[in-house]
Amino acid sequence: MVTSSTRVSSTASATPEETAFLISGAARAGEVAIARLLDADLIRISRQGLVSAVNRPGGPATPLEAQILGSVRISPQNLDAVAKAAAYSREAEALRQHLFASGLLRKPRRGRLGGWLAMFGVVAVVIGLNEPNFPVYLAAGIALFAGGVLFGKRGALTRRGKRVVKKAVARDRVTAVAVHGLRGKIRDRYVYSLFDLTASVAGMLPTRRKKRKHSGSSSSSSGCGSGCSSCGGSSCGGSSCSSSSSCSSGSSCSSGSSCGGGGCGGGGGD
Repeated sequence: MVTSSTRVSSTASATPEETAFLISGAARAGEVAIARLLDADLIRISRQGLVSAVNRPGGPATPLEAQILGSVRISPQNLDAVAKAAAYSREAEALRQHLFASGLLRKPRRGRLGGWLAMFGVVAVVIGLNEPNFPVYLAAGIALFAGGVLFGKRGALTRRGKRVVKKAVARDRVTAVAVHGLRGKIRDRYVYSLFDLTASVAGMLPTRRKKRKHSGSSSSSSGCGSGCSSCGGSSCGGSSCSSSSSCSSGSSCSSGSSCGGGGCGGGGGD
């Protein structure tokens, strides 16, 4: 049964989709769903960016994956259309509500104080244009506007949600998408290349929101565990682990898993 709490591979007790949503919203969660389906060989993406279903055993692990797989089973679609449909789907909204219920996201404030503060900031700057002490008006206007914006965004992530984001690391190529996005970089290698996608195909993805900063993006632990010795004959530091594997620090990859070619290691973000 597919549920919103199904865990394919978890990071700090959250699924890759949940982690992606907390870091960069519904669009990033959709990228993770696409990445997981690619990793499971349930879909394929041509060099022209056409997404099609693969007829093989196995199925989607989350509602968002089911939405994507169901749409391309009807007929192949361009990657940009698939990504947009996933980001604005009922399944993406259900994931958002699940994060609210799980205490990882806080619902937006209903008050309008943030909007009023921002508006007063703009008004202060406009009034100050004809005043000799314009710098004072400008400073006050900027402070009010910034305060309004920050107040409006305050509380998007709960403390638990912030901990998940802070601890998020790319342990395999699917969680690499959650943390960095398909167009992000790990050790100077684009994440999309871990899935054998080209730059032109990745360029079809909708423009994403800038991800929230977290300590994992700049730490060496962003890759396979820092002490992971070997995975199927290749070191974790220079290869990406498949989604079915996860490297724990100081040990080899979990039983039955292997690392594919790639660059799943600590590095920069978008």
